[in-house]
Amino acid sequence: MKPLISILIPSLPERLPKLKELLDCIPYADPDIEVIVLMDNRRRQVGAKRNAMMAMAQGLYVAHIDD
Repeated sequence: MKPLISILIPSLPERLPKLKELLDCIPYADPDIEVIVLMDNRRRQVGAKRNAMMAMAQGLYVAHIDD
């Protein structure tokens, strides 16, 4: 069964503490919620990261959240 919503979060290693704080607020154990985090070392621009996550997303709806 596909999730209802995919939450896509682009991130960077130096923002890991903020990412952890954000993930604590998302009920990602819910099968209706898919969380995709793409972290890199600034090799990709944010638009490229978002496009890559969109290609991975399985949810009926998609939300982008910045960390």
